[in-house]
Amino acid sequence: MLRSFLKKEILLFLRNRQELIILIGMPFLLITILGFALGAVLDGDVQPINAKVALVVHSNEQEELQEFKKKLDASPMPDEIKSMLYTQSQQLLPVSMLKNNIFLDERMSQILTLDEISFSQMEKVKKEGEYAAIIEVPEGFTSSILQTLFIQKQSVPELKVYVNEGKELSANIVEDIMKIFRDQYSVMSAVGMEMQGEVQVPDITVEPKVETVNKAEPIGAFSYYSVGMSVMFVLYIASTMSSHSFMENKNHVFNRIILANVPSLMYIVSVFCTTVMLAFIQVGILYSGAAIFYQVHWPDFIAFVSVTLALSMAVGGIAVFLSALNHRYRTNAASKIFMNVFVTILSFVGGSFIPVGNMSEVMERIGQLTPNGAAMAAYLDVLQGEGLLGVINHIGALSILAIIFFVIAWLIFPRRVGTV
Repeated sequence: MLRSFLKKEILLFLRNRQELIILIGMPFLLITILGFALGAVLDGDVQPINAKVALVVHSNEQEELQEFKKKLDASPMPDEIKSMLYTQSQQLLPVSMLKNNIFLDERMSQILTLDEISFSQMEKVKKEGEYAAIIEVPEGFTSSILQTLFIQKQSVPELKVYVNEGKELSANIVEDIMKIFRDQYSVMSAVGMEMQGEVQVPDITVEPKVETVNKAEPIGAFSYYSVGMSVMFVLYIASTMSSHSFMENKNHVFNRIILANVPSLMYIVSVFCTTVMLAFIQVGILYSGAAIFYQVHWPDFIAFVSVTLALSMAVGGIAVFLSALNHRYRTNAASKIFMNVFVTILSFVGGSFIPVGNMSEVMERIGQLTPNGAAMAAYLDVLQGEGLLGVINHIGALSILAIIFFVIAWLIFPRRVGTV
């Protein structure tokens, strides 16, 4: 008897060619569009950063150093202390340190280009917008800093940084570098003062270093969207099957089934099993095409099949739940609302369009509580080399969701003809 029900449901499904085209053809179209459109972002294939920075210095640093020396010679300190402080000051010239140890450093020069311009050119450069940032060193800056450090505290002119809002990323990098330079310069100056010239002040360097948390294989754009679109469009199987079930009720097919003394549980099981089969076949077709056209391959086939089966069961649970609502309230509203509203919401929260983990950890956890989100997390883990044990928690979550939806459907499903 169950076999007959399965055959009936599958034949009804296959007769609707328009739905078949949407459920099979549309995912491939979206994978192609999103893969090419957002591939550079997800694959990390972006243009290298080459920020141009302009440096405007209003006075000669060596002349200011000599001015400081005159102030130092005029102070009542012992000659030995004066000599040590002067030696120390030569190592703490701020403009030289900024140029030589930061912007002209071999590592930083790969992403930053420093040009020295005159004060008369500054306004023109601001209007042209060629530079990501302009650093302006006012007159007397070096002399004032050295006097504050070694003689007496006084007012120091502000070092100004003008950033180009049109080059936000490069401008932010320059801002961060200047903050690091300020902090490290303060620390080195304090150390130099405490040691009174007895140690060599180390060079200030800024060495960017990027490390990944784990050594998992990166996910390409086509792989990501193959997974994202598959877990999204498989949800439409649930709304399609529940709509078919409602049409049977509307056409009195369900009443004839009940009058033939067929248990309602048998009918629910047939809808569940048919949905599981169709969802499994749909996902299999999508990933077969993805393997051919987008080179998406699964390192652990057993883990892939297990996740697909668990996802199909969850979709089957949703299908019988929607069918139960349709039968109980004699309307197809549940299927339509799920198809037009909830599939989109679940797809966004589950990460089908963008990686929700980049937004916040809370969004990532919420997404993994959805059927498609849990399946997507499991698929991505398998693509990154996880085995069956590595995704068993996601498989368990999908199985639990399938059981919950099935039990609720059984509890609310009408037991007799014409009942609600």
